[in-house]
Amino acid sequence: MEKIAVFLDQNNNISSFLDGTVVKIFERSEKEWKVNKLISVDMTEVTGIRAIRHRFQNLIDEFDDCKIVVVKKGFGVAYSVFYAEDFSVWELPGKAEEILDEVLNKEKEHEIIEKEEEEKSYVEEVKHGEYYLDLIKLQLEDPEVSSKQALVPFIENTAFEALKLRCCHVPPWLRSHSENKNLSFEVEKITNQDYHVIIKR
Repeated sequence: MEKIAVFLDQNNNISSFLDGTVVKIFERSEKEWKVNKLISVDMTEVTGIRAIRHRFQNLIDEFDDCKIVVVKKGFGVAYSVFYAEDFSVWELPGKAEEILDEVLNKEKEHEIIEKEEEEKSYVEEVKHGEYYLDLIKLQLEDPEVSSKQALVPFIENTAFEALKLRCCHVPPWLRSHSENKNLSFEVEKITNQDYHVIIKR
């Protein structure tokens, strides 16, 4: 199902997460885009990081099987919530109807690249069942490789006992993804920019 959620302001222009008054979820059917769902959004009286996070987590529950989001500018707490829930977030200005095909084409191109990346192995086996990845080193050497590209294929396709990571920050999506897979998740802070994470089955 090809669906795209777009945050819009009161003038029907693409908005940021916090400035949106409505979310339109478009669905492509027989080469035409139609509005599948309308969700009212009012963030004017929502204050504080916890309240904003809670509001957007509740909002995501109304997205059904739509996993693509378009905003004028994506940042802050809202962005981290969508990112942690494995959404594709695209930043584009203008009218929703004018950018839907462009977003879908970009999404398909991105999926092809991700599929090619999945065939690469970034994780090293240090002994039977135990693996290691230095994300800091990997992203210095190859900044285009995201933590998801490096880790999701491994976590989902490898029968490991323990995965040890070194990273400059703990990726927000990693904890929720691990918990969804019923994996234990331990974090040790070495310095402000050096964390050790252990994921166990």
